[in-house]
Amino acid sequence: LDMLLAVKDITFPRNPEKHIQIRIGVHSGTSYAGVLGARNPRYEFIGDSVIIARTMEEEGYAMNIRMTNQTAVLLGEEWDLEPA
Repeated sequence: LDMLLAVKDITFPRNPEKHIQIRIGVHSGTSYAGVLGARNPRYEFIGDSVIIARTMEEEGYAMNIRMTNQTAVLLGEEWDLEPA
């Protein structure tokens, strides 16, 4: 939620009337992280959970958070969630 609020007032330098918009995908599950590559090392998150979260983001709408049912269950009833 903080990320959505943070970008809400950011505009493009050459077009101040246009605001930056982001999509967020969330999934809860197992993932792994580490440095991959010998010639060009980079820090990566890998695993099925990362792929699912990326799919949630890609299929989402601008300025919205899309999450799997697994994450919604973990959040409990404290949050007012809308079904997709």
